[in-house]
Amino acid sequence: MKARKRLVWISAALLMASLSTNCDSGTPMGDPPLPPTPEALSVSEAMPKQLKNSGGTSLTLTGTGFQTGATVTIAGVPAQDVVVVSSTTITLKSPLKAATCGLVPIEVTNPDGKAAMRGDLLTFLTNGLQYSIPTPVTMGSYPRQVLTVDLNKDGKIDLISANSGAANNAIAYRLGNGDGTFGNANFFTAGSSAFGVVVGDA
Repeated sequence: MKARKRLVWISAALLMASLSTNCDSGTPMGDPPLPPTPEALSVSEAMPKQLKNSGGTSLTLTGTGFQTGATVTIAGVPAQDVVVVSSTTITLKSPLKAATCGLVPIEVTNPDGKAAMRGDLLTFLTNGLQYSIPTPVTMGSYPRQVLTVDLNKDGKIDLISANSGAANNAIAYRLGNGDGTFGNANFFTAGSSAFGVVVGDA
C-alpha cells in the first residue's frame, strides 16, 4: 500500500515538473505587438537651392516619411519625373514657372493624402535679363555728368547732374519715386559751364 502511494506521489511530481518546464509556442502570451508607427512626413533640404524658372533642372529633396507614389509641386506646379528613391530621398525635375523669382514653396504629398510644405528652401531665378522701354529724363541744359545717389536718405535712388548750358540750372536734381521714375527737376546756381558734380555727406 505504501509503495502505491509513493508511486502516485512520484507520478504527480513528474507531471507537475513537465507542465512547468514545457510551453506551447502556439499560444500567445500577453498583448500582441503594436504595428510600427509610420514615420512623420517632412521636407528638410533641397539641392540645388537656386535654379532657373525655365524648368527641367534635376533636383533632390531630402526629408522623412516619403512614400512610393508621392507627388511634388513647386510654386504650385507639378514637378516632372518624380522618383521616390527611399523614405528620405526624392529626385525630380523642376517645372516651368515663368515670371516667378525668389523663394518658392515645395510641397510633397503622399498617396495617403498627408502633405508637407517648405517655403524657405528653394529660390527661382529668372531665365534671362530683360529691360523695359527707356524713358527720357531731362536734367538741364547740356548735362555733362549725371550721378545716381540717395540725396534725401529715403532709400530711393535720386539723380543729380552738372549742366553747362546756363548758370541758373548749373546743378539739377530729381528725387526718385522708387519705381524707376523721378520727380520734377530742381536747380541750383553754380556759375556757367558746370562740367562735374561730386556728392558726399556733410
